[in-house]
Amino acid sequence: MELVQWVVPRDDGTFGVGFAPAWSERMPAVGTLAAGLPAGTMLRRRGAPLASRHLPYPLAVGAPEERTSEPQAMRALKQGALALSLRFAVDVDGRALVPAGADDVRLAGLLAELVRVVADLAEAAGVPAAGIAPERERRGIELVVGTLGAGTVTQLADALVLFRVAVEQCAQARGLHLTEAMVLLDGKSAPLDARVARALAGAGGKKKERP
Repeated sequence: MELVQWVVPRDDGTFGVGFAPAWSERMPAVGTLAAGLPAGTMLRRRGAPLASRHLPYPLAVGAPEERTSEPQAMRALKQGALALSLRFAVDVDGRALVPAGADDVRLAGLLAELVRVVADLAEAAGVPAAGIAPERERRGIELVVGTLGAGTVTQLADALVLFRVAVEQCAQARGLHLTEAMVLLDGKSAPLDARVARALAGAGGKKKERP
């Protein structure tokens, strides 16, 4: 049976994850999908699944049926106004990908495949990269999002959630850990997690600060 991996954003920023048949548009919340939800909650799939040759299963966002609201149009974003920052580590203790004093050749060699995978996943998620560069502290990469089509805050938030989960899965498959994912918008930053819709709507962001 062909399966789709459902990702359900939770109010605390985490995700519930489960599997459903590819044909399913609606299913009961069970297992980790049900955590934090009332008993008997039904989930509905939002949008088409994100499929990529880098993923073992397509990814889709699921949401409780009763949590419906008026769609909020996403304000127009200038080219480069939206960026994503991803930091990785080579172990669970957070050891950086590349030591601070490492040369650029080593950095380029280590990040080459990761950059290609991230760019492909961004394109598949509908947040294509206009540019990708090493992150300032050399712990990962920053991706500047290119032109986006018209849509709602929910649609963009779902695309970013799918992108983040896809990157995390692909990093784990390569022995890496995604230690931080941030969305950068208009000089402010917010975690790229299940609460990203609030940041896109103009709530919860803070001035970008990095150690």
